[in-house]
Amino acid sequence: VPVRQGRAGHYDHPGGTGSGSHDADQKNRGTVRSGQDPVRFLMGLYWKAVAAVLLAVVLIWTLRRQEMGVLLGMAVCAMVMAVAMAYLGPVLELVETLQELGGLDEELTSILLKSVGIGLVTEIAGLICADSGNASLGKSLQLLGTVAILWLSVPLFTSLLELIQEMMAG
Repeated sequence: VPVRQGRAGHYDHPGGTGSGSHDADQKNRGTVRSGQDPVRFLMGLYWKAVAAVLLAVVLIWTLRRQEMGVLLGMAVCAMVMAVAMAYLGPVLELVETLQELGGLDEELTSILLKSVGIGLVTEIAGLICADSGNASLGKSLQLLGTVAILWLSVPLFTSLLELIQEMMAG
């Protein structure tokens, strides 16, 4: 059961004092602590992992070659991404309009937008890894992105399951 708004803890329990082994274990810093937003925690972890993999690619590349081609390619990709972000304003406005007109839950559209963002960043980072000769790191990033998107989708699947149960009961 996913954690609902205003409640602390992990995806598998509501949190608070004595309700989970992770809450009492202060040595375990890699998990969501009581009072911490699990979505923000895991999204931060995702971005740190992507940055670490890209940093590793740069370090491995610098140790292997003295050419500037891959670094130049990464810089150009970053500039293209910055320009592409400028085009997202009207798209986000359209999503907000559709959300209001359709009476859609803000959480659902947020999950959709986050998933698209994770997919795009993962794809670009994976391609940069492959271009630099580290295809295995690129594939690892793609796996991480896929798992992050699946994790984000848990509330959607839970809502769908609840809807199906309501339809079957009524």
